[in-house]
Amino acid sequence: MCNNIFKAFLLCLFGFVLMGCSSESFKLEGNFPDAGEQTFRAVYVNEAGVQTIKALVEEGRFTMEGVAPNYTVLYLYGKNDKFIAKVAVKNGDNIKMRGTIKHSNLIEVKGSDVNEDWSDFRRENHLLYEEGKEHLLDKKIEEYIEHDGSRMAGLLLLLCDYSHLDDTKKVHELLNKIDEKARPASVLKAYTEMNAMMVAKNEPRKRFNSMMFYNENDSLEAFVPVRSYISILYFWGIDDARKDIVTELDSLYAKYDNKKQLQIVDVVLDSDTLKWKRALRRENTEWTHLWAVGGIMNKAVVDLQIKSTPEFFVLDSIGQPIYRGDSIEAVSKLINSKLKNRIDTKKNKSKSKKK
Repeated sequence: MCNNIFKAFLLCLFGFVLMGCSSESFKLEGNFPDAGEQTFRAVYVNEAGVQTIKALVEEGRFTMEGVAPNYTVLYLYGKNDKFIAKVAVKNGDNIKMRGTIKHSNLIEVKGSDVNEDWSDFRRENHLLYEEGKEHLLDKKIEEYIEHDGSRMAGLLLLLCDYSHLDDTKKVHELLNKIDEKARPASVLKAYTEMNAMMVAKNEPRKRFNSMMFYNENDSLEAFVPVRSYISILYFWGIDDARKDIVTELDSLYAKYDNKKQLQIVDVVLDSDTLKWKRALRRENTEWTHLWAVGGIMNKAVVDLQIKSTPEFFVLDSIGQPIYRGDSIEAVSKLINSKLKNRIDTKKNKSKSKKK
């Protein structure tokens, strides 16, 4: 995330130049068949500050309108504040979105060149997003900007999808490769304000310390991420459909059975411990199972702002989150990628020593 120095740098570098538009509003329409009926919420920044608009989703379809005289970035959320998509909007735009909530990186966006370019990039590189391969994704973004600095999608990729915004020297180099017309100051202003709000609310990428929960024997047990090279912390509810999740986690546990490599810890958020223990006996798995007293009101759970289950955190050896989300497929791909590379590196070093 962008630090205070970088935020100040952006504002000083570009100022708050406004770009006029004759129309008085923008429209956002979507068709997500798997959304069913729920309420969508959109958050964006205009000259009056942070704005929120809501729309009822019926049979997967919704329409919402807002006011943004200058380009800004709109964040779209679904049930339980599940993030769905980001789009660039300004008055006069009629943006149409199509896809599924489950595969948000494959959502197709039409209605403006900048959104079509941005969604095309995400669709073409959706596996890098889903597998958390930040270094490869960053390289793709750098290549995109260096190849064509005339597209505003390059600015949006840099601000919203690039993982090393704290490297101000590199970011400055990339910003200078984007044409002045393709980097409107209103987007930079909107991004810094939204970013500040999200950091204050969610504290993303905060390093995890040890946490205390109860185990199957009703004794306190600590989850300590630094015990392993990589950790999976999985929060679930007793009524969750988790057969596929258990199967995939069991496969990972068997594949990487050295706890110094991988530890898997699941934490149930329900008060019915008898039902929980029966479920564990039925599943007969060997990784660590814990129970959060108070469920979603448990202090550790509240601090993490977990609002729905399943919720996965993948943590590195110092407790830094490298993935947060509800996809076991994304978790599995990330774990296999990280640990396969680690194992292959160790094998190569071992061969070199023998020679």
